[in-house]
Amino acid sequence: MRRPELDFVTPAGLEAAQQLGKAVRAARLAMNSTQADFSARARLSRATLARIESGDPAVSFSSWLSAMEEASLLHLLRPSAPARTNAPTPARAGTRQRASGLHGAAARQDAYDF
Repeated sequence: MRRPELDFVTPAGLEAAQQLGKAVRAARLAMNSTQADFSARARLSRATLARIESGDPAVSFSSWLSAMEEASLLHLLRPSAPARTNAPTPARAGTRQRASGLHGAAARQDAYDF
């Protein structure tokens, strides 16, 4: 059974999808292309293109990439601001511990006696 995608999308993610969909539509219209022509060149169905243009986050990422490539919009996926990361800060970097608890030679020994 398919899961409801909108249950897993944050409001920020949904807004981003809608903005990208509007950009794809604007580019298609600027190219004076119909949905049928554009979708054929992007290797998509017309229905999938319509869902992308409406900002549907449930459309596969590969379909989004095909549409954005055809619209010459792949540059929009490059980060323009520093990404938010969960990387350890320099103060916390030294506090990380191994998950196994085994160190050195004990970690390299074969744990199985087959």
